[in-house]
Amino acid sequence: MSRVHFELRRSPTLLENECQVAVVPGYFWHLPLIYSQIYSGAWAGHFSYWLIEEKKQFPMLVSMLGVALFGYIKLPGAAPKPALLRVVETRNVAVGHTFLIKHHDHMEVATCVVKDEYRRHGIGKILIDDAIELAGNLPVIASCMPKSHAMSMLFKKRGFVEIKQFSLTQTGHAGLRHWQYSSNCRHLTS
Repeated sequence: MSRVHFELRRSPTLLENECQVAVVPGYFWHLPLIYSQIYSGAWAGHFSYWLIEEKKQFPMLVSMLGVALFGYIKLPGAAPKPALLRVVETRNVAVGHTFLIKHHDHMEVATCVVKDEYRRHGIGKILIDDAIELAGNLPVIASCMPKSHAMSMLFKKRGFVEIKQFSLTQTGHAGLRHWQYSSNCRHLTS
């Protein structure tokens, strides 16, 4: 896939020459950044805390490496599925990513993260719009933790509808909020 260029919203906190960004395929050299974004996001409560556990970290890195190298992910109990890492770069520095899994009937946004200092500049919108475009006619589903208010607002602004409010975790605490985007307004019922 080639680079897709976007004009970033101008902000006084960004340097003038950082207003051009590109969405590129994620490669193995992007993995340290992607991993650190997911890990710090889990500490902040934006992802499940199980991602902090050491026994989960190595399999997650191996899965991401497989996606970066081969474009597939092997999920437990399922056949390998096509998957993509998409990275937003500005001045050849990765500042955000999405991890996308293509199922037979929908595209899943497994993770979407933007570096703290680049948030609120339109990068999340660029990543979600890229996911919608890559999905084609398939619905796009995504989930976010209750603490991820900015992500919930982004989904609403991009035309996603909430399909399931706060599924419960095994401990009975509020878990994920589930969202779906569909150009033909059909919603998944799972």
